[in-house]
Amino acid sequence: MFDSIVESVKNKYTDRSIKGIEKYNTTLADNMKDHFLKHLQEELMDATLYIEKELTIQDRKLNMVSEFNKTYEIPIRKTPSKIHKDEYSLNYRLMLEELDEYLVACEDEDMVEIADAVVDMMYILYGIILRHGLSTVIFDMFEEVHKSNMSKLENGKVLRRTDGKIMKGSEYFKPNLKQFL
Repeated sequence: MFDSIVESVKNKYTDRSIKGIEKYNTTLADNMKDHFLKHLQEELMDATLYIEKELTIQDRKLNMVSEFNKTYEIPIRKTPSKIHKDEYSLNYRLMLEELDEYLVACEDEDMVEIADAVVDMMYILYGIILRHGLSTVIFDMFEEVHKSNMSKLENGKVLRRTDGKIMKGSEYFKPNLKQFL
């Protein structure tokens, strides 16, 4: 059995070793003068900062829309929830309005208006995520759907409908979103 993740890490270690030997003119085994625990501590502190940065980037857009919702008294739920018909009907109409603007902008070949419509749809979608209380699970759910989408092959080949839509092949598996709810 071959694990591509393990092989990727092994290759990165080998590359790093080669660069280290070239830079410091010694191997790790032969280096007796560096303070490795101090280096490790510094690297782990950096790693914590890198993790925090990535997690903040992931959540920053949701936080921005959350600020909007709080300012304009739009409900935000903390756990996955169904919402009232008035709320989901409004979400639906707002998204349709932006989809229509997107279509017109594309037909007019107006990149500024295309970008405006796309960003507005994202903003509305983030609002829907907050209204349904999905903010703590949405990125895990997205990854699950991505894995499912990547399984739509038929013997390693892409199946397309005549209009370009990618179809489900024999390798497809349905995403398990229930595990996150």
